[in-house]
Amino acid sequence: MTLKHLSNEELHLSTITAVEREREATLTVLWHLRENERRLLFAERGHKDLKTYCVKELKLSEGSAWRRIAAVKLLKEIPETMEKFRSGQLSLTQICQAQSFFRQERPTLERKREILGAIENQGAKTERILCELGADAKVEPCRERPVKGGKVEVTLVLDEETLKQMGEIEIFLNKKLSKLELVKLMTAQTLERLKKPPRKRVQVATAKLPRATKPEAQSAIAAKAGATVGPRKPTRKISTVTIREIKARDNNQCQYKTSTGEQCEARLYLQTEHKTPWAKGGTHEHQNLELLCPNHNQWRALQQFGTQKMKLYQPRLE
Repeated sequence: MTLKHLSNEELHLSTITAVEREREATLTVLWHLRENERRLLFAERGHKDLKTYCVKELKLSEGSAWRRIAAVKLLKEIPETMEKFRSGQLSLTQICQAQSFFRQERPTLERKREILGAIENQGAKTERILCELGADAKVEPCRERPVKGGKVEVTLVLDEETLKQMGEIEIFLNKKLSKLELVKLMTAQTLERLKKPPRKRVQVATAKLPRATKPEAQSAIAAKAGATVGPRKPTRKISTVTIREIKARDNNQCQYKTSTGEQCEARLYLQTEHKTPWAKGGTHEHQNLELLCPNHNQWRALQQFGTQKMKLYQPRLE
């Protein structure tokens, strides 16, 4: 493309038109992402969340993905933001900054509208305005940034109580440690503790049995009340031992796979769920249990019970 034939005025007007079209195209992408989230399409395609879908399928950078997802959430909550973005009063970056502020401060819906009005057309001043409107609003509790050598730079904001507890660790160890050494120490000890198998409870035999634990004792009590004792009703709750065994079997990874065999990468917030739902007669047998991330658990429920029923439990489907 060459624009050398355009006059200065024509180039100016053409640039304005191009920017307006870019905003419209961005809005179209945001609405597509909103519908994708509503349908859990990203989960169906094997991704643990919408951000991973944006990075892997749409080839967006992580920063671009986060900005668009933040905008999607704000557009859903405050639809008039769309017109302000379309007119250029609010940029995608400003919307993302505002959403981060809202996540920390948790203002009311009316207050959110006031804050959005305050940052209209403010550009680079937005961060300063938000900082003045809330206590330490611009400071993220934890921020990560990739650095050379396959490492990650982590910036933490710690409160006085946590710093005091770190100081107590140094007192117990009787030596001065850097914050990095403290983090490594706490990580290693926490991981070692979590990997330990659970202790088996030792039951001490006593002459006196707990009340009504023996079947004959239960029958005697029931006979006095004129009732009969039946077998204990099974519950939906899966035992802790079984959950640990399923986690070990599934290698602590979501078991959802696409039709092409690609497995979800999620390893956090995993839930032990039934392949055949408990409500449809499923059991707690190992072959009927698997690990799923929250989004794939919700997607599986949609397939099992349908959209109409799941609307009662998943507001995003509205």
